[in-house]
Amino acid sequence: MSRNMIAETRHMSRHSVSEVFAIADRIGIKYADVRNLDDTEV
Repeated sequence: MSRNMIAETRHMSRHSVSEVFAIADRIGIKYADVRNLDDTEV
């Protein structure tokens, strides 16, 4: 799913989505680390 699609489906700005990705990259969180977690765990 693209960042634009994430922003649309989550009702967030594209900037906010990009910021979350940047933070995750900076602290080393990968998709595999969170893919099986529900929204409250993430």
